[in-house]
Amino acid sequence: MDAVLMERINRSKSLPTIPAVALEVLRMCRSPNTNVRDIADVICRDPAMSSRILKLSNSSLFGAPTKATTVAQALVRMGLRNARILALSFSVVNLKPSGEGRSTFDLAAFWRSSLITAVVAKTIEDWTRRRAVGEAFTAGLLQDIGILTLHNVLQDEYATVRQEARQSGRELDEVERQFLDADHAEVAGYMLGMWSIPDCIVIPVSAHHRPELLEDDGSEDTRMARVLHAADAFMRIFCEGVNAPNAQRCCHLCAQYLSWSPQKVMKLIREVAPAVQEAAQMLSLEIPTDVLANAAKAELTGMVDQASSHVAGPAR
Repeated sequence: MDAVLMERINRSKSLPTIPAVALEVLRMCRSPNTNVRDIADVICRDPAMSSRILKLSNSSLFGAPTKATTVAQALVRMGLRNARILALSFSVVNLKPSGEGRSTFDLAAFWRSSLITAVVAKTIEDWTRRRAVGEAFTAGLLQDIGILTLHNVLQDEYATVRQEARQSGRELDEVERQFLDADHAEVAGYMLGMWSIPDCIVIPVSAHHRPELLEDDGSEDTRMARVLHAADAFMRIFCEGVNAPNAQRCCHLCAQYLSWSPQKVMKLIREVAPAVQEAAQMLSLEIPTDVLANAAKAELTGMVDQASSHVAGPAR
């Protein structure tokens, strides 16, 4: 990341911070001597986090046939690996913009798109028969935290960057690199590193717009970066609308990374809405019904046919 920008972030007094309970859970999970009861005791200090851990454990997203009635039971069910990063997820959704520009930042839209990305990434992970569903969910939720960070640190300067991206029709990360010598994915990775988040999340998040920066060696980091890149493409279909450019991009990435047909892309779009609404309720976020319904109910035949003819084209 650009050294000047890194210094500005380091000196900023407006950085997003995560609660002490989440940091303590992350620290404890790195210790070989930590047991479930100890971690449950820490989580129980935060009633909101405790409630969300239980709801998530008993949900269709991560749940099992029997209900967990205590935090300790929920942690056993999810596993400490998932618990530590999901505890972080429950903490970061409370982060807000700071400074004079807070009124110009659409926080609801930011967390709405982040949650959709998280659930889609988790669903892709499920459908590809992988086991890192907790990492996929949390990485998807956090991958744009660099946008919030840059807004907090640069204020009007970053508003100009975002305006240029909107007016020019160029990708935000491309414009960021032009003006800032870094993009929000790199900034997100830097922030997560400062919070001592595991590398299995930091590395993919840092490259989620450009997975080609990572070695194509079949590693989990490279694979997860591709999952996040594809999840971002799905999110655009939900948040920006069902149109040919978004469909072409999504179908191309899914064909390239996952060997999915456009029909399978449509299957995920149609089926993911209930999981998004369930996760939104657990995290106390509001997802307007039309955001999901418009994509699921749209006339998709023409879009799929058009996208099918472009799956060999370049990804944006």
